[in-house]
Order: sequence, then C-alpha cells, then structure tokens
Amino acid sequence: MKKLFVTIGLLILINIAGHFWFHRFDLTKDKRYTLSPVSLGIIEQVKEPLYVDVFLEGQFPGEFKRLQTETRQLLEEFKAYNPDIEFRFINPVDDSEGMEEQKRQLIYDLFKLSGEIKSEKDEKEIKQSIAAVTDLNKAIQDTFLGNGMLPINVTLEDKGKQTQEVVFPWAIATYKNRTVKIPLLKNLMGASTQNKVESSVQHMEYAFANAFNIVTNKKRRKLRSLKATAKCTIC
Repeated sequence: MKKLFVTIGLLILINIAGHFWFHRFDLTKDKRYTLSPVSLGIIEQVKEPLYVDVFLEGQFPGEFKRLQTETRQLLEEFKAYNPDIEFRFINPVDDSEGMEEQKRQLIYDLFKLSGEIKSEKDEKEIKQSIAAVTDLNKAIQDTFLGNGMLPINVTLEDKGKQTQEVVFPWAIATYKNRTVKIPLLKNLMGASTQNKVESSVQHMEYAFANAFNIVTNKKRRKLRSLKATAKCTIC
C-alpha cells in the first residue's frame, strides 16, 4: 500500500512539473527534430494562428513516404513549442465526396500567392470565377503550375499493377493575410530521388522557418545562420 502511495505521489509531482518545465526529447542520431534557437525565436513571434497546408496526403512509395513522415514529425515539433501553429495534410486532387468546397478554397489560397488579389474587388471577382469552375482538378494543377509549384509523377504498384500518381511536394503557410509557398523536395539536377529526399529532409527546418519568418514579418530577414547550419549537416 505504501509503495502505491509513493507511485501516485511521483505521478502527481511529474504532472505538476510538466506545467512549469517543458522539454522535447529527440532520440534521433542526427538530432534533426531538435529545433535551432533561430527557429524557436521565429515561432515565439507567432501570436495568432499560423496555418500550414501540406500537399502530401496519400499513399506514397518509399522515399516519398519518408518525405511525408519527416514533414509531419517536424511540424509536430513546431506545434509542440507553439500551439498557434496548425497544420493539415491535403491531397489536392482528392475526389472524395464533400471535397469540392475545400478544392475551391485551395485554388483561392494559391491565387493569393500570385499577388493578384490587391483589393476587395479583386477578391470578389476571383471568388466568382472560382465558383464557376467545373474541372476543379485541372484548375488546381494549373494554379500550382502558375505559381511555379511543379508536381511530379510517381509510379505506384498494387497487386502487380502499376499506376501513375501526381505528387505535389509543396506546402503553403498562411498568417493573417499573408501566404507563402514552401518547397519540400529540393531540385538537384542529376540526383536520385533518394538523394533529393535526403537533402530535402536535412534542409526542411530551414524551409519552414524561413517561410514562417516571411509571413510573420513585413520586413523579411534572411536566416543565414540557420541556412549555414543546414548545409553543415550534410557536409
């Protein structure tokens, strides 16, 4: 009985301590989920919801599955330090029932990247145009391309059958009325998919921290120290 009371007492103390002391344990060998002081300084400035849409929802083969997993784990780390950072994974061309409204909203969010919405009149006209779109998947792909967010084709194999799927290795971050795109896969000429994903994972914290810095600050500061650190990790 005494041992039980001691155990309960320890659990209570741990729970109380958790309210005053916070630390994330990173057990990876390269400490890739340990956020840098630069990143922590940026997310400390986030005082309102910062929304991140990641276009990597779905079943992917090997390396792209890793890219999806690493992206999710990094965003979970950001959110653990600041709950105002909210993220979701989206399949832009998901044809499930009830996805039409979400697709139209996505097209609008991508339009904001282009800088074409400069007034309430522009906003109204663009929303009216989007509402009249019938082929939403084509409109989404065209809007991605128009923003320089190139998709890639991957081969999926299921029960001996091969199919081609379009993957969008991108994310967008929105804070207040500002939106910025985030590349998730580095374009390394001549590199294999494995090497591209490996390099992208190493630079992922910089990619998100830089985007958060841009949308939360009207004066854009370059994150040279964090970028240098990212380069050193793959030296």
